[in-house]
Amino acid sequence: MTITRLADPEVLQALRRHFQDDRAGPAQIPSICTPDAAREVARELIVNQDWAREYFLREFLGPIRACNRATFDCASGAERLVQWEKLELGSARQGRVTANLLRELSEPACVDAMSSIERLVLGPPTIKVVRYRRGDFFAPHDDGGRGIGVVLLFVSPRWRAADGGIFTYQDREAGTTDNIVPQFNLGVVMRYRAASDHSVVPVSSVSLSRFTIIADYAPLSD
Repeated sequence: MTITRLADPEVLQALRRHFQDDRAGPAQIPSICTPDAAREVARELIVNQDWAREYFLREFLGPIRACNRATFDCASGAERLVQWEKLELGSARQGRVTANLLRELSEPACVDAMSSIERLVLGPPTIKVVRYRRGDFFAPHDDGGRGIGVVLLFVSPRWRAADGGIFTYQDREAGTTDNIVPQFNLGVVMRYRAASDHSVVPVSSVSLSRFTIIADYAPLSD
C-alpha cells in the first residue's frame, strides 16, 4: 500500500508545472500521506522515546560542527545553526508505518519523480526525522549545489502561526520570501540553490512539538 503521494501522477504533474520556473519557491502538497497513515506516523513519533538532542555551530569560513549544550550556549547568535532532537533511524521502536514511509521515500518511484523535477539523475535520499520543541530552530542556511528537498510535517491540527516553527525560504537573487506555517500532513518540496536560504524559526509553543521528516535527494556523482 502506497503511503505518500509524492510520486502520484497528478501531484507530480503539478510539481513539474510549478518548477518550470527555475526561480520558483517551495511547492506545498496538502495531505502528502494517506490520512490513516499520517495519523499513525504522528502517533508513532509522539510515543517514541529515542529522541537525542543535537546542537550544531557554524564557523566563519569553516565547517559545521556538532557540540554540546554548554558550548552552544556560549557561542554567538551568528554561530548557532541548529538545535533540535533527532530520531535514531532503524530503532526497533521507530514504528512500523514510519519505517514503511521512510522506505517508500527511498524507492525508485520517489527517486525518479524527484529526478524528473530537477532534470538530473538523483540518488536515494538522505533522511532525517527530527523534533522541534520550544526554542528549537534551524538558522538561515543554504545547502548549495543542486537537488531536491522534501519536508513532511506532522504537527498537531491545533498548530497556529503563533506557535512558531515557520519554514522560511528566501531567494536572494529574486528578492522573494516564502513563509509556510506548519500544518498536519503537509509536504513541502523545494529546490536547493546556492542563492537561496531556508530556515525554521524558533518554536514558541509550550505544549506542541513540530515533528518533521526531511528527505534530501542529491545528484549522483559522475
